[in-house]
Amino acid sequence: MKFAVILSSVRPGRVYDLPMLLGRFAYMDKNEPSYSKLSEISDILRSCDAFIVCSAEYNFNIPPALTNLMNYFLEEYKYKPSAICCYSPGSFGGIRAGSVLRSYLDGLGCPSIPKMFPIPSVNNSVKEDGTTDNETLKKSLAGFLLELEWYAEALSAQRAKGLPQ
Repeated sequence: MKFAVILSSVRPGRVYDLPMLLGRFAYMDKNEPSYSKLSEISDILRSCDAFIVCSAEYNFNIPPALTNLMNYFLEEYKYKPSAICCYSPGSFGGIRAGSVLRSYLDGLGCPSIPKMFPIPSVNNSVKEDGTTDNETLKKSLAGFLLELEWYAEALSAQRAKGLPQ
């Protein structure tokens, strides 16, 4: 199983620096300046069996940079499960953004698994290198990934039989 992690971060080194969405990648002219970057992303998304969407919470919502990136694509997501990791510096761990993200992902055709992986107090829970000493988070992550793997295997088997018409 191959998973893609889609980050909402706009920190330097983590961004494809894409222009504001003017239309789907599938309809884009190959001479557009961002075509090669988007083609690379499309190939990655197509090759995956599932997606982990890791989103910060901005103003009780998902970040515009995340929707801008994801809206370029559609067919790449179809009939593949997604999993939501959300975070915030507050005690709720970004679950308000996670709730918005759940319906958004369903609309893209990559329904989210029931488990969500919220990370509260992210500044204290996760180190700068992405690791954690928080055993509760580690245990929660393990269950989250097992569930995603289960859904990815199930939907992969169904996709192999053919897609609904």
